[in-house]
Amino acid sequence: MRPRCSFSALVSLAFMWIQATRPMIPDRLLKAFNTTRESWMQKQQQNFKRYELLQFQKCPGGSYYLKIDDPEIRHMSFSDQPSIDADNDADLNQAAQALTKIESYTIAFLDKYLKHESPAILRDPNLVFVGFTLQRYGKAR
Repeated sequence: MRPRCSFSALVSLAFMWIQATRPMIPDRLLKAFNTTRESWMQKQQQNFKRYELLQFQKCPGGSYYLKIDDPEIRHMSFSDQPSIDADNDADLNQAAQALTKIESYTIAFLDKYLKHESPAILRDPNLVFVGFTLQRYGKAR
């Protein structure tokens, strides 16, 4: 039986998870679920640990987890939506900078596994953007 690995058919059984760590659940939903932000975050961390064991460590081609702890980057920053919604040049510039940073890792990952290149941003911890943490698993180390 082959190890379970998301996105495996496209990237030689490798995986990259990019996550913005800023709270993605609004206060009104926390109230509706009758929970606190601390309790919600603790559950999210437990889910991550379980996912880390099941997913990242089993991908034979290696895996990456890119954690983004930047107050200006949220889940929708991974798309062009913040650029479309920008009300002014400052918002547009902020959205473009966030997308450029995320895009750097995405392109590097695809270059590694589809073009068999060795992008420096995936190898050198000194090249990581402020607020970004890149963890490597398996062959990705």
